[in-house]
Amino acid sequence: MWADLQKPKRFDLSSIEILLAEPPIATRRVLRNALYGLGIRNVLEVEVPLTVEMPTKPSVDMLFVDATDAKADTLRLVTEIRRRSTPFGPFVAIVLTCDAPTEDFISRAGVAGADGVLAKPVSMQAVQDRITALIEARRPWVVTENYIGPDRRQSERVESDPIPTFDVPNTVRRKARQESLASLAEDVESAWQRIEIQQMKRYAFQVAFLTELAAAPPTRGRPGGYVTELERVPVVVRVLIARIRSPELSDRVQPLALDMVDRIAGSTGDPGLLSAELPDLTVAAMEILRLCLGVADGDKAWAEVNRSVRGFLMRNQQG
Repeated sequence: MWADLQKPKRFDLSSIEILLAEPPIATRRVLRNALYGLGIRNVLEVEVPLTVEMPTKPSVDMLFVDATDAKADTLRLVTEIRRRSTPFGPFVAIVLTCDAPTEDFISRAGVAGADGVLAKPVSMQAVQDRITALIEARRPWVVTENYIGPDRRQSERVESDPIPTFDVPNTVRRKARQESLASLAEDVESAWQRIEIQQMKRYAFQVAFLTELAAAPPTRGRPGGYVTELERVPVVVRVLIARIRSPELSDRVQPLALDMVDRIAGSTGDPGLLSAELPDLTVAAMEILRLCLGVADGDKAWAEVNRSVRGFLMRNQQG
């Protein structure tokens, strides 16, 4: 049976390191045998559910993690890995295994940042296909205010999409192709710095989005309009300020951002006062977005904000 499992062509998988966090012994046996059949010998097995505190080898290239009995905890762990809050590298490949995974669970796994889900009982071919996909066609990554991980979109992104995608270090691919790992640590830090910058930009975009949304006219679902959305801005602004790593940029953004917070705090609970502050708040939000994006002219960025607001309003009206 295992002789029928062919190693992916052109690849040497012998140096790839994999952690099996699979309490069910039967699943571990199937996965281990499938990995051995592919030439992977560096397999660490964990017999209990994986947790952030568990002492494990953090340098593994790929995780197979059981999510059958503790779905919520497992998904939180995936999110923490992607946020670089665990001993594991943030870019480690993560595949969850689950008995009869539902569409909802597969969606939630994607939202957490997993690379994929395998249904139990796991087949040999499914294991090979998953590893081959990670080598040949791992999804590019995206970063938003609340998400770091593989791009979950099924369709191709349009040119006007304000959220860029990018590749991250992939040790499964590098080892399979016998590429040098000499620059890996530097590449990881460079990719993480890009993630932090992108998150900062997304928070600046969110400040602009909420400010522009506040100016939207009343709708059937919101007869009072959206001006009270401004009350969400101070929370986003404080996170934005904390995300800025450049002292020079912080010196330019922080006064504008804190002035927005003060203006909104002085008008909270009074839609009329909030509306009166809106023109100045819009100017500040536009400048904050321009500064965080590092562009000379913020008109294009503000046009993207407008498109996002129109799309949001259209979806709300349809819903």
